[in-house]
Amino acid sequence: MQATTQAANNGFLRAAALAVSIAGTLFWLYTFYGIAQVPAGDGSGFQWIAVVPLGFVFLALTFPALVCAWNGQFLWAALVLGCAGLIAFAYLWNELLGEFYHTTSIDYRIAVGHEMCVSCNDASRFATA
Repeated sequence: MQATTQAANNGFLRAAALAVSIAGTLFWLYTFYGIAQVPAGDGSGFQWIAVVPLGFVFLALTFPALVCAWNGQFLWAALVLGCAGLIAFAYLWNELLGEFYHTTSIDYRIAVGHEMCVSCNDASRFATA
């Protein structure tokens, strides 16, 4: 009975680790498309340097999680690495979008129409569109 429960737990853990690592892999592949859609700017192609930190996250966190989960080994470590990879991807992608489109979180709030007042002298900047 305990062997069946252990096998069921390992099956669920393996599925979760695979899902997280496959999601990270698919997001990493999407980033190539996302970077290709960035306006050229000065035409230097410098935006492609963003592939380096994203590739590092994939190779250091997501790929080992995918291999471990695929082989059914070190499932807890694979799940933790996969989740860490997704968090790192989210953080880096947020930073890169800010660099690509020259926005900050305040500019984003202005773009979606939220009112905020930083100083009384600059209130017109934060008016609802």
